[in-house]
This record gives sequence, C-alpha cells and structure tokens, in this order.
Amino acid sequence: MIIDLDHFKAINDRGGHLFGDDVLIAVATCLEGTLAGRAQLARIGGEEFGVLAPGIGASEGLRLAEQLRAAVSQITLRCGAEPVRTTISIGFAAHDCGVRRHDRSSWLRAADEALYSAKAHGRNRVVSASVA
Repeated sequence: MIIDLDHFKAINDRGGHLFGDDVLIAVATCLEGTLAGRAQLARIGGEEFGVLAPGIGASEGLRLAEQLRAAVSQITLRCGAEPVRTTISIGFAAHDCGVRRHDRSSWLRAADEALYSAKAHGRNRVVSASVA
C-alpha cells in the first residue's frame, strides 16, 4: 500500500509546519495502532507512507487498507479553536511473489498508479491495482 494524506498542503498552510507535524504524528500513530503488528509501516517521505503486509493475501489486504482509511478519518485535531479532520487515499497492489514473475518496481508502480486514481476520484478512498 502507498498512503498519502489528502490536502496536506492546506493543513500546513492553515496551521503551520508544527501543526502539520502534529497531524503526521497522529496519523502515523493511528496507522500503527490499526495495523496492530499485522504489517510494517514506513514513512516514504513528506506525507506518504508505505505498508507491507506479507502473506495476508489480496482480499485481506484490501480489508486492512479500508480499516486504515476509516480509522484515520476519525482523527480530529485542533488548530486553535478550530477542529481539523484529515483523510487518506490508499493505492493497493498485491505482489504475486514471483508467480507471474513481476518485479518489485512494477508492483510499486501499480500501487502508485492506484494512489493517483484514488486522488483523481475524490480522495478518502482505497483503489486496488491489478499487476498484469
């Protein structure tokens, strides 16, 4: 999975970079708690995260992605007196572990393209890629 915070620039513009950091920490904490040891979370850079969930399969991976999306959508932080909610978009791709001889770059590219599709279709959603 590749996860990207929706409208993160607007969050930084609204509350400053320290508030943006608070949002990143809250989201990372939520993701880690929701994963509960079922997968590995890493910050890719900026407001993007990656999740590797070896051995859980495509359907369980999609369920997990949706759980992550739903959990983050419940986070509310305060910027002064104003409540701020955040959402994430997730691009999901299942790696076939060599069954069809896909390399990691095609797998990552598929997840990234799925993420762009999630953003293009309204954000706050999970889009699954097919690695053909």
